Amino acid sequence: MANLAKIRKKIALKIILGILAIAFIFTLGFSAGWGSSSGLKFYQVINKERKVENLDFSLFWKTWDTIHSSYLHQYNNKTLFYSAIKGLVAGLDDPYSAFLDPEETELFSEDMKEEFGGVGIEITMRDNKIVVVSALKDSAAEKAGIKTGDEIVKVDNKDTQNEALMKVLTWIRGEAGTKVKLQINRVGWAEPKEFELTRYNIKIESVKWHFENDLVIIQISQFSDQTTTLVNQAADEILQKKPKGIILDLRNNAGGLLESSVQIASLFIEKGAVVYERDNKKQDKGYEVTGEAKLKDFPLMVLVNNGSASASEILAGALAFYKKGTLIGEKTFGKGVMQSWDSYPDGSSLILTIAYWLTPGKVQIDKKGINPDIIINSDKIDCGNDDAVCQKAKELLRK
Repeated sequence: MANLAKIRKKIALKIILGILAIAFIFTLGFSAGWGSSSGLKFYQVINKERKVENLDFSLFWKTWDTIHSSYLHQYNNKTLFYSAIKGLVAGLDDPYSAFLDPEETELFSEDMKEEFGGVGIEITMRDNKIVVVSALKDSAAEKAGIKTGDEIVKVDNKDTQNEALMKVLTWIRGEAGTKVKLQINRVGWAEPKEFELTRYNIKIESVKWHFENDLVIIQISQFSDQTTTLVNQAADEILQKKPKGIILDLRNNAGGLLESSVQIASLFIEKGAVVYERDNKKQDKGYEVTGEAKLKDFPLMVLVNNGSASASEILAGALAFYKKGTLIGEKTFGKGVMQSWDSYPDGSSLILTIAYWLTPGKVQIDKKGINPDIIINSDKIDCGNDDAVCQKAKELLRK
């Protein structure tokens, strides 16, 4: 729990993309007796007569009281309480907003840790289906052949239909060495197929780079606390070795910290907004470049695919708008909304969508994605000889 507290403290200083929370919108107060089901004497209600927009909240309490006075089987008051709040947030019909109970909050926080047990896939909800955003490079999921856009129909024979995204995530996650069965459906398949994967300890290396003769290839797998530091280390080497050009590979990068994407954009862009945030009042807030654009004079190719989402799209969109790089590959995923994350004293938390992300040209990213300048499809994303996208980037830089 000490690690969790440390993580929350870090997150509180940043705005986070992908799935991340803000304010409690329905305040309920209780006293003792969370776990009892034997009658009304074991709880006390406050704010019982609270009303919003002529909605009579007494209906909620009538239901609550009827359950306590008449329900046949055993139940847990805390479970009822959390379920009610989850239902409230689910009523928004937003795949990126969710209320997390303490156990789910702990699980979600693992994404900010260096290691956690899983199969190596980023998932989201689209059109009420659980779909794969991307499979991490060299992960159990990638090796099994799971791809961006695959629908996860079942997890260990449990149907994902009408289940919350976080619940499905808890089914997939688990201790390293244990197995999980995913039933996958893919466009073009006559019927779903089952994949049995072995969970492993996922240790994310957010940035890798290497020099290949007269070029440098930088692969960013996610935008985390360490990403900016590592990319700056790569930038220092680039300034020393002065390659002919840079290949920035954002393929299968599902996003991460906004702050990190802005700082990396600032290595190439001298001035202006990297991205705009548009809130529910239709007010726009720009995030300006920071620092000096020390890589601005190097020719740049940016590799994207349909697994590039969120912070990746922000970076790619900014580089394209300012004509600092040529985008090559496939249309990006189209996840262009901002979530905030707020944790509560009992260990629960709320993830809430609060704004759209817009490119510097005020173009909406959400559900639209970013179109590359040069469209090329490639199943290989390792920048090897069979990677048509990366080979095209090398060819253009060496002209």
